[in-house]
Amino acid sequence: MPYLIIRQLIAWRLRWWGTVTTRAMQRHWQWFVLAGILVPMDTPLRGLLFALSYPLLQTFQPGHDFLWHIVRLGALLVVAALWALVQRQALSGGEGRRYLQTLPLTKTVLRIVDLAVLIPANTVLIAPIVATLLVTSARAQTDGGRDLAAVLVTTALALLLQLTVVERRWFGVIPVLMATLLLSQALEVSTPPQQGIMFLGALGLGLSTLAPFPRHSTRWRTNKRPLAPQLLRVLPPDVRIQCKALLAQPVTLLRVASQLGIVVGANALCVAFGFDSRALPTIALALAVLALISAGWYRTLRDAHARVSTYLNALPLPRHSWFVRDTRFLVILGTVPATVVLVPLYLRASDARAPALPLLLAYWGLIVALRWPLLRGGRQATLLAALTAGAWSAAAVAATIH
Repeated sequence: MPYLIIRQLIAWRLRWWGTVTTRAMQRHWQWFVLAGILVPMDTPLRGLLFALSYPLLQTFQPGHDFLWHIVRLGALLVVAALWALVQRQALSGGEGRRYLQTLPLTKTVLRIVDLAVLIPANTVLIAPIVATLLVTSARAQTDGGRDLAAVLVTTALALLLQLTVVERRWFGVIPVLMATLLLSQALEVSTPPQQGIMFLGALGLGLSTLAPFPRHSTRWRTNKRPLAPQLLRVLPPDVRIQCKALLAQPVTLLRVASQLGIVVGANALCVAFGFDSRALPTIALALAVLALISAGWYRTLRDAHARVSTYLNALPLPRHSWFVRDTRFLVILGTVPATVVLVPLYLRASDARAPALPLLLAYWGLIVALRWPLLRGGRQATLLAALTAGAWSAAAVAATIH
């Protein structure tokens, strides 16, 4: 009987996740076509395996210190957590999960179902892991299985971290963090017996996330209101509505993290270039990517307004009121990362001060222009927006070079 219940629950959750994921793939099938075009047809299988496994192999490369390993392991786990976070609604079963929680099912059964759905949801992340397992298995005779054990422990920690994200058990992040620290220390150690013990200890700490951590303990309850709604009260009503619409979507965190990565990467490249003539084209490319990421919120705001469109039409507002407000809001929101990118260039490169302001104005124009392909492009919206940003970046790079 428990086996039949688990099988039915897994089938139902997979159907729900598959429906949501299939719709997303139908909207963004252009990315899969572009990925197939970028991979050359004559690429050998061995070279493809090494290319897919390169990030993980660099993480486990011996001869580096603790900081080297902890930074790369932390980045891998953050990517895995964000991948589960943006799919949490589909992975948890949507509204049907509330009904599922009322049934007399044990936590073990629900956890087995969560793990069974998490594994196929990681289709994009599975490819580099499988490639790394194949490469490290071939090296097991020379390195004693060190890299293979490290890959298995890292994969287990990533899966356990994703499980805590799906189940919203945020206390489970602490054991995963401690296990990551121990795993980084194990990679620095060169003695095989000590490494094996540390690998087992890291795996044990990761498995402790399955312990029944308190989720709604009275010890942690307070009568204070959340800080975010209190901060939003000082904003105008229209800006408050827009901020709440963005904060309600888990993908907002991924977009902000992507913008932060672009800003840090662009500044690092400019520092490496010494803020010479290559800095302006680099900044232009970074601004094009930042505008494309910021413009993705047009859809979020449109969907938020569509839910109350009947009520909004009854208000004495101008016809294009939210068109102007949303565009202005995203221009202001996109100015924050653009300013962080342009200010060091303006301060350290004297010959780049003149084009900095026109580049910022053109960046605002790109954010405004991306509204039309994203909202009116249909199934080709993402492709049209990418082409628009690419054309803008090509023109901006050509202008900055000359």
